[in-house]
Amino acid sequence: MYDDDWEVETPDLSKEFNCVDRWRNARADVWKKTFSVFEESGIFLATCRHCFVLLTCDMVKSGELAKYPLAMVNCLLSVYGPNGGCTYDIGCAFNKTVNMSTIGSRIRALRLRFMVGAFHRHAHNCLCQLDWHPTYIEGARNMEGEGCEHVFSASNELARSM
Repeated sequence: MYDDDWEVETPDLSKEFNCVDRWRNARADVWKKTFSVFEESGIFLATCRHCFVLLTCDMVKSGELAKYPLAMVNCLLSVYGPNGGCTYDIGCAFNKTVNMSTIGSRIRALRLRFMVGAFHRHAHNCLCQLDWHPTYIEGARNMEGEGCEHVFSASNELARSM
C-alpha cells in the first residue's frame, strides 16, 4: 500500500441500516431548546405532487412529532383510493411508525407506499435510497416528492414582504 492510497471501509450488510441515528434535526432536545418559548412552533403540511396544499395544521408546543403526519395520512386515506404514494423527509422511518400505529392495517390494506423525497435523500444511506427514493419505485415516475419544500420556499418570499 502506498502513502496516497486509502482504505475503503466495507459496510457490514448484516446490520440493519438506521438513517435516523444520523439526523441531528430529528433529536427531541433540538426542538425543546429552539421552540420552548413559542405556543405554536410551526406548521405541518401535506401537498399533492402538483404542490397544491391539501392539509395544514399548527404544531403546538411539540416540534415535528409523528402525530401530525399520522393524522394527515389518516385523513387522506379516506379521500384517496388504494395504491397511493406518500413522500416524507423521513419516509423510511415513518413507515415503521405508521405500521405500528392504529392506522397501520388501513395503510397495508390500501397499499400506501412511503418514499423519501429527492431533496432529503442525501441524508439517507445508499441502501435506504435504493429502497425509498421515488426514482427506484415503480409507478412513482420522476416525482421528486418535495411539494412542501416548494410551498415553504414560496412562503419565505411572502414573509419578507410584510
